[in-house]
Amino acid sequence: LAEELNRAGVEADFNNTIHDYPDYNYSYTNSRETVKETIKKYPHLAALFDVHRDSIPGNEVAETINVNGKDAALILIVVGTDERKPHPNWRQNLEFAERIKKKADQTYPGLIKGVRSKAGTYNQEFFTHSLLLEFGSDRNSLNEVIYAAQLFTDILLEVLYEEYSG
Repeated sequence: LAEELNRAGVEADFNNTIHDYPDYNYSYTNSRETVKETIKKYPHLAALFDVHRDSIPGNEVAETINVNGKDAALILIVVGTDERKPHPNWRQNLEFAERIKKKADQTYPGLIKGVRSKAGTYNQEFFTHSLLLEFGSDRNSLNEVIYAAQLFTDILLEVLYEEYSG
């Protein structure tokens, strides 16, 4: 995703710090400082994404969509809510996610399988254009995930252009 954005002329940074070792249960606690440092380092940040590949117990088949003759992994957008702790601006993240989903449905119908709100903030409380993105699952090939990221970049650029040019 970062490579595609940079290729399109949009500065993007990829941080591959491991936050789930030695204890997976502290992933978001550990990543909190990374999020805060990123926001401080990039004061004109347009969006902040926590990118994952989903693991769905019992799912033996990769979910894909064929776009222009190539298979792409499906994308799920997750938005944290204020059910467990204060997250006063979570609806702004939800609105951003819904705009991305709407543009995706127009451009590549079916690529984004949904926007899911879940209890938990996922460190999204620190920035109003912050989303958790699930690019496919552990059953998808790397090529399917990379293609999904390329398609997502197209969508994201359109959404951001509409937001910042209007």
